[in-house]
Amino acid sequence: MKRLKLLSLLAILGIIFFSCQKELSNESGNPGPAGAQWEFTEGTATFKGTIDTAYLEPAGGFQSFVFEGGTADGKGQIFLQVVGTSITATNFKNPNVSFAYVENGSIVYSNIPTEADAFTVVITTLNATSVTGTFSGEVENSAGEKKTITNGKFSASFQAVTTPPLQGICKVSNIAFLDSASSKEYSSVASSFNSANKVTGIQYIATDPSNGSKQVLLNFNLNHTATRVNIDAEQYFELDANGRIKTFNGYFDGVKDTTTPKLIITYTFNANGNLIRAAYAEPSTPTFTQYAVNFTWTNGNLTQTATEIVGTKLSTHVDYVYDASKTAKDFICLFPNFEVFYAQSAINYGKNSVNLPIKSTITEYNTNGDVEDSSVATFTGYSLDAQNYVKTFNVVGEGAFLPGRTKYALSYKCF
Repeated sequence: MKRLKLLSLLAILGIIFFSCQKELSNESGNPGPAGAQWEFTEGTATFKGTIDTAYLEPAGGFQSFVFEGGTADGKGQIFLQVVGTSITATNFKNPNVSFAYVENGSIVYSNIPTEADAFTVVITTLNATSVTGTFSGEVENSAGEKKTITNGKFSASFQAVTTPPLQGICKVSNIAFLDSASSKEYSSVASSFNSANKVTGIQYIATDPSNGSKQVLLNFNLNHTATRVNIDAEQYFELDANGRIKTFNGYFDGVKDTTTPKLIITYTFNANGNLIRAAYAEPSTPTFTQYAVNFTWTNGNLTQTATEIVGTKLSTHVDYVYDASKTAKDFICLFPNFEVFYAQSAINYGKNSVNLPIKSTITEYNTNGDVEDSSVATFTGYSLDAQNYVKTFNVVGEGAFLPGRTKYALSYKCF
């Protein structure tokens, strides 16, 4: 079943284990060295502006450097990220670099991380308070044509952030998948936010636990409009009047695969704002549901997801039990739809569960409707910060939507 494909994807993909806070950051828009400037040239056109966010996120032997900024007229936005075992004054190239320039919500230029060495970022100076550097290389424009960025440069300041954050809203920005026995990271997923607190980048990175080497498996550069969240040139969420996801147009699991047909997923919410159905159909017959996920909610908690091939008895149920005495803010999404899971911080998928899950059971039903297999998992070891955001937890057993024998470490973007 497709759900098993989803589980296998989650098992090999993962989450960049960033720290649960930004150690060095400039979130206030304060100008840095040389006015915290950035600029670059493509052809005869020069683009420039100021940097309003710059931060370095460490986690053991792995780090990420990000800066985001905009143009003076507010129409253009730039995003640049570098990942590596250690961020120092040196050169970084694809696939460890992500660059995007957006105007009026549409991507104008973006690099292709899978094209090794085609785009380069050089950090020339880096200390506890500031960073400067240059960037250049091959990108694609909105039409998919190859272009060359030259004369790219940036200069920004870092500013320490208090912990726990003083801001009132936090969203999951990074989720780390760690082996529960060794605590070594085996995969990671990271979301990058712009100055308007919108997710503009999502990366899936696989980590070799033996040596810590990383490989970017998937890279998405998002842009937002009033009615859509565009994942890439072909995939997007349509939004309803409340800003919630209404449909997803793209490939199964949200991963571009031209060997498979595209589909439309239609989402239905109840009066309480909970997602109760995701219906999958082909674009040629959008009202004919072939595959569906049904959600059951009890006392504000997701108590069951039922994934089925419509018209058959073949299905998979995941049932949840909660600790009514434990609540948490913005916990990880447990919906078994990968397009929602990876974009959970970029979209409004409705209300999440009120309490923390302590047990889940996966039950597989065959074509006769009989139980074919069943397994149980427990959620343990919750660690929460002072504001009730989950920092770490463990999944023990194979009866969960999330991979078992895994420790999860969450970090948040707060504003």
